[in-house]
Amino acid sequence: MKVLKNELFDEFKCLAGECPETCCYGWRIIVDDETKKRILEKDGIWGKCLRFSLQGPDKNYFNYDSGSCIFHGINGLCNVQKKLGTEYMPEICRKYPREIRNYGSFATKHLDLSCVHVSQMLLARQQRPALIECDEECERDRHGSNDDPQFEEIVLTSQKEIIQMLNVKPQLLFDPATMDRILHALLAYCQYAQDTVLAHKDMKLTKEDGMPSYFYELCKSDDMPDAGRSYFPLPIMALNRLINTQFDLQDSRPFSMINRTIEWYHHKFDLKTEIEGQKVWTRMVKEFLREDPSRMEAILRYLQYDVQQCYAEIYENYSFVHFAVSAIMHVNMFLFLMVNYNRKKKLTQDSMAKLLSAYERAACHNLGLNKDMYAIVCDYLPIQTLELG
Repeated sequence: MKVLKNELFDEFKCLAGECPETCCYGWRIIVDDETKKRILEKDGIWGKCLRFSLQGPDKNYFNYDSGSCIFHGINGLCNVQKKLGTEYMPEICRKYPREIRNYGSFATKHLDLSCVHVSQMLLARQQRPALIECDEECERDRHGSNDDPQFEEIVLTSQKEIIQMLNVKPQLLFDPATMDRILHALLAYCQYAQDTVLAHKDMKLTKEDGMPSYFYELCKSDDMPDAGRSYFPLPIMALNRLINTQFDLQDSRPFSMINRTIEWYHHKFDLKTEIEGQKVWTRMVKEFLREDPSRMEAILRYLQYDVQQCYAEIYENYSFVHFAVSAIMHVNMFLFLMVNYNRKKKLTQDSMAKLLSAYERAACHNLGLNKDMYAIVCDYLPIQTLELG
């Protein structure tokens, strides 16, 4: 089978007890049916302990209150794995942070950035990790039912073009306008593609004037669509609405990075008017990127990884615009966290990785919160959220 795989996938090795974070805290862990069956059949004290720990309406969760998993040992390791082996661990625990999707005619293999070690690997590499096309077996069942080779070509070809758009010259890494043009081009292309899908037109989007590179060239000229609106950075009031979704409450640990960063933001901006706050925010972003081009590089890597990991999902959900709006939201929230963290603490590569991982866990894995944040960004852009017929 054709597999699109991020090259980090084969390099990843869990840090286990050496990990600076833990995937055993803050997650409601679903227990798959096969593992639950083994648990229900397990004899002895460990069987009773495992069954007692099954929670939720259907008794198919560990750590239902999203605190610290009862099986998380003081050494940072899983006591179930140590005492019983991986077969009694839920599948998500055995596989995390690996993410594999089988689309029938092709598959994708990635690592989830909610794992801090994956974020560290992404930012620490000398070169951005590539998306590799190879021929491999896929151990996962098919995801979805689409069987349209023409649309597959459109999705995968445009994905390659979007990744190519991110090959920014080093001298442009100081300028927020660089990312603004990229995000304008991304949304303009996705809106064009979405309109074509909704109208059930002939899906020949691979022609020269119907691909991402065409819109990117427009955005580098005076013909940039929606030129009067900034996509990067988003205005401070839009970002303020995003964090007021209780985004900062997703990690209840005292002194968590996100909680502290949001607190520092409020101290800086709460007493300012909207106009004053916007002036301060614009100046802070320009100074932040001008100080160190590696900061824009981190944002570009995050956007590229998002394209590599999530863009192929359009093959099943046809939601071009949803992908583009989500990407705009993600890179701006990452920028927001880095800028405000940098006011109080030294923003090292490691702290950037931890902020990225914390954001992914707080926003991207909470479907309700993610939906609320998405609607806020649509309000600003603005976007008509049409349903596919």
